[in-house]
Amino acid sequence: MVFAVFGVHAQGVVLPSDTAVHEPAEVIPAAVKAFSGRWEGKWDERMPHVLVVEEIKSATEATVLYAWQAPPAANAWNAGWARFTATIDGNILRVPLSEGKKAWYELQADGSLKASYTRPNSSSQSNAVLRKVQP
Repeated sequence: MVFAVFGVHAQGVVLPSDTAVHEPAEVIPAAVKAFSGRWEGKWDERMPHVLVVEEIKSATEATVLYAWQAPPAANAWNAGWARFTATIDGNILRVPLSEGKKAWYELQADGSLKASYTRPNSSSQSNAVLRKVQP
């Protein structure tokens, strides 16, 4: 059952028109179900980011939509989105992005997600706090 369908914009980030969140099955643990939905924040307090956990397939796997807005710096990179298969390990959702990039999201006691992002061959790490947005 689909319980939410979103428009094409969220926090200035363009999402595909088929973005939808499917209600997790009853057999999925509540702690894992907590990941389901649309989350918004900003990488390093400057670049808007939206994570939509569209479908939780099992207690250890989910389909996610990872979307971002172009950063304020000119000639950096374009906005975009992509779907990935994420893994869930306890309170951490790991998203293997393209080209060796990685993002992970840790559920916090206050209901937010603490997010981190790394690139291969780089010692820097971007961070964000994402909040769930109800449809």
